[in-house]
Amino acid sequence: MSLFYAVCKECGYSFKNKYPGIYFCPNCNKEKNFLKLELFDGAKPSKIHEKE
Repeated sequence: MSLFYAVCKECGYSFKNKYPGIYFCPNCNKEKNFLKLELFDGAKPSKIHEKE
């Protein structure tokens, strides 16, 4: 499972599950460019559920 965030390029404010683009940033108090930050849990579901 992965989570992704749109993070403000200037101050680091983030929105969960939003795509990168231009959004209003409440910390900067103006529209800013938001970049994508994606986080993974590092596990593959098929390996978790395999039985030996």
